[in-house]
Amino acid sequence: MILDLTSKKPLYNQIYQQIRQDILTGVMKQGSRLKSSRALSSELGISRNTVDLAYDHLFAEGFITSVPRKGYYVEIPDMLPVPDKGTFKETCCCSNKESHHDDKILYDFQSDKLLITEFPCHQWKKLLLRCIHEHSEESEEASVFGSLGLQTEIRRFLHLYSNVECSTEQILITTGRQHCLELACRLIKTVDSRPYIALEDPGFDQSRITLQNNGCQIFPMKLDSLGPLIPSIEKTAIGAAYVTPSHEFPTGIGMSLSRRKEFSRWADTASTYLIEDESNCFFHHNLKPFPPLHHLNPERTFYLGGFSDLLYPCVDVAFLVVPASLVTAMHRLIDQHTPFVPYLSQKPLELFLKEGHWDAHIRRVRKMKKEKCRLLIHALKHRFGHQIHISDFQSGMYILIQAKWHITEEELVTQAYEAGILVCPVSKSWYEPEPCQSPSLLLHYSHISFEDIAPCVDRLYETWSAGLEP
Repeated sequence: MILDLTSKKPLYNQIYQQIRQDILTGVMKQGSRLKSSRALSSELGISRNTVDLAYDHLFAEGFITSVPRKGYYVEIPDMLPVPDKGTFKETCCCSNKESHHDDKILYDFQSDKLLITEFPCHQWKKLLLRCIHEHSEESEEASVFGSLGLQTEIRRFLHLYSNVECSTEQILITTGRQHCLELACRLIKTVDSRPYIALEDPGFDQSRITLQNNGCQIFPMKLDSLGPLIPSIEKTAIGAAYVTPSHEFPTGIGMSLSRRKEFSRWADTASTYLIEDESNCFFHHNLKPFPPLHHLNPERTFYLGGFSDLLYPCVDVAFLVVPASLVTAMHRLIDQHTPFVPYLSQKPLELFLKEGHWDAHIRRVRKMKKEKCRLLIHALKHRFGHQIHISDFQSGMYILIQAKWHITEEELVTQAYEAGILVCPVSKSWYEPEPCQSPSLLLHYSHISFEDIAPCVDRLYETWSAGLEP
């Protein structure tokens, strides 16, 4: 293997491409054992982490498989190889937004989904086939709350990852976080007539729309460095508060432990409910997460989570943990429905969790996202210097930037689009926009490959450079 140390292409990508090419061309045969990352890094004179990252990419695409205590082995994917960028047309069922954009879009900072090459496609396909051949008799057993097998695995998953304790009867499996939010609202309305739901401002605009579509009146909660402010909602007829404590959107603020305890006490004092959305709680770069609100006050907290952002958009499985005292009321509300999630989405996910594939997948994705975040921030600082401000938070799968030169948010978005780059405006996240805000953008880096980060930032700089200060 030969590495070009002068190339702009990352070393891990050069290793990945060469091994991938050897597998596709038959140089490396099915079952061939790869050199250990320690041996290959020593041979090439590079960091072992670089080799591990290349192997992670190959594993994620199904080109190699891992045998515990033995190493990596070649596994020829029983699907068409992914063509190089430029000829790639997404045709599988888990295609990302990119396939729907017009031809001029080169880079997508709007999509919060993983790249298709980062999905465990081969592993999921094998699990799906197993479900069809070995578990088809279970397809009629799931209740409207979901299959017992998947409920059990989600309960274990919550205990391990989120310190959430609940029974399987409290877990409702649904088709996405907005569906979870809608069902929570409907249930709260059956036990509480107060019209307002408090919402972080700025906050996730899709959740705000869901709440409004369900007849809720919005009461905006302003934020400080510790999270949403409770005093602003004490005297209002609020039936629930929707919060994202691990990673407030779009500011990136993580709710402090003291503020979480304040919310827990407020929920008891005001006899109101908390809807805790932890869909984006898996990425805390170098930070130790605090206990969730559900852990502090399980009787008054709905806990909302999901898997689609880290698996497949078409497998849009989410879950809602209902307070124990409201399980019977939830059954009265939805028992006449058929299951919200099809069997062939529930059973593969159950096996994916049960057999340890999720643990391996999340470790790979965390590692890649942390490195993507680092590279993107480095590229932005190198090109723009003091002309932009990058919010200082270490979680999530996007960064928030503010332009320091004279330009509007609309101009930033339009100019980037004309250069073939989709960026996400922050203004739509505000319910009550603050005056004189600096123009700000969100850059979701999930759908940007490592090798595209530098040229994409260069293109943004060239696009916006006319307005920059000398």
